[in-house]
Amino acid sequence: MEAVVPATSKFVGELQMACQSEGCPVCRVLTQYEQRYWEGLLYEQVNDGGVRAALRAARGFCAVHTQAFAMLPGAPFAGAIITTDLLTTLLQLTQEGRRTSVPIWQQWLPWHMVAQKTALARRLRPRRPCPACEHMAQLAGQVVATLVRALEQEQFARAFNSSDGLCLPHMMQAISLPSLPPAAREELLVRQRTIWQRLADRLAAFVQQHDYRWGSAVGLEHDQVHWRHALTALSGARYGRDELVLIAAPNQSLLCARWRSPRS
Repeated sequence: MEAVVPATSKFVGELQMACQSEGCPVCRVLTQYEQRYWEGLLYEQVNDGGVRAALRAARGFCAVHTQAFAMLPGAPFAGAIITTDLLTTLLQLTQEGRRTSVPIWQQWLPWHMVAQKTALARRLRPRRPCPACEHMAQLAGQVVATLVRALEQEQFARAFNSSDGLCLPHMMQAISLPSLPPAAREELLVRQRTIWQRLADRLAAFVQQHDYRWGSAVGLEHDQVHWRHALTALSGARYGRDELVLIAAPNQSLLCARWRSPRS
């Protein structure tokens, strides 16, 4: 059974402010906290034994978070420390994988060669998820639960209704909360459907303005950004201070897709 994720009141103000900006408010709040995660790693935890052990077990960050890490101002020095440690780990693992007590004449038998390759691949496989994914997934659960609970407040509900609403990944996460009563789930669906319909109507109007049967395109520049709203509404996003900087993978709020259990 899925664990109940507690709502945290400290996120309410940040979510309400995020509702005033473009895109999913949960994505915006998580972007802010991801930046704080990186700052803590770069300036306080890069030499922390537990952090380094988690990175070794995960074989580093996933592709999405590696890209995010590489864009940080302090990444070169911290990145060199982290990757040196990771490469040293890989060298040790591959060296250990080459050691064998089997006689030399048996090492060239087909069955032994296959078993040796399989064992080596198993050694190199990540033993845990990307630490950044794991941290953000836990945080996402708290932020989503807080947003759903905050919809009981009239002021917050009005802010949400006028926002771009939740992206599809965070909407799925919200309606899957084990502690969410059926009435609250239905209310959230009604609010989100209204937001999606509003976006769909704007997109339809934009398409019609560019239809040759209606003459030349006369759409305003403001109307031309709705197609991007639709993209991020489906995928989720990362944001800079004012602009969209990266469309994230659909599983942004979940554990990274590259991780597989050592038993798989």
